[in-house]
Amino acid sequence: MSENVPAVPETTPPVEPALPVPIPSTSAPSSPPPSTASTPSGRPTGITIIAILALISGFFGLCCSSPLLLIASTIGIVIPTGITQVLGILGFILACVLAFGPVLQIAFAYGAWNLRPWAWWLGIVATGIAVAGVLVNIVGSGGAMAWTIVTNALLPIIIFVYLLIPNTRKAFNM
Repeated sequence: MSENVPAVPETTPPVEPALPVPIPSTSAPSSPPPSTASTPSGRPTGITIIAILALISGFFGLCCSSPLLLIASTIGIVIPTGITQVLGILGFILACVLAFGPVLQIAFAYGAWNLRPWAWWLGIVATGIAVAGVLVNIVGSGGAMAWTIVTNALLPIIIFVYLLIPNTRKAFNM
C-alpha cells in the first residue's frame, strides 16, 4: 500500500517592491553655490595688487634697515670703547624701529593675500603709520625735499584709501 501524501505546494518568497531610482536632473541649479571670501579664487584683483605692492614695499624697507642693523652691531662689537658701544646700541635700536614698519607691511601682505579679517585693521594701522612718518619727515626737513617725501607716501595713501572702500571691507568680512 502506498500512502498518499498530500503534495505541499512550493511557496515563493514574497517579492519586495523596487525602490524608486532618482533620475538626475539635467537642468542647472537656480543659483550657484555660495562662494566664501576666504578662498584665493574669490580675492578681488585690487586686493591682490595691494598685497603684492605691500610685500614689495616691506621687502625693500627691510633691505634699507638691514645695513644699519649690520653697521650698528659691528661698531658696537668691533670697537670696544664706551662711545662706540653706545652708538652701536642706539643704531641697533634705530634699525629695529625702522624695520617695524616693513614687518607690518609684510604681515599685512600675507593677511591681505589670504583675506584675513585682521589684515584690514593691520593695513589701516600700517599705512596710517607710514603716512604719519611722511608728515613728520616733511615737518622735520622744513619742507626741503618735500616732493620726494610725498612721492614716497603715494603708495601707502593709495592702499589706505583702497582699504576704506566698502567693497574692500566686505572682501575682508568686515
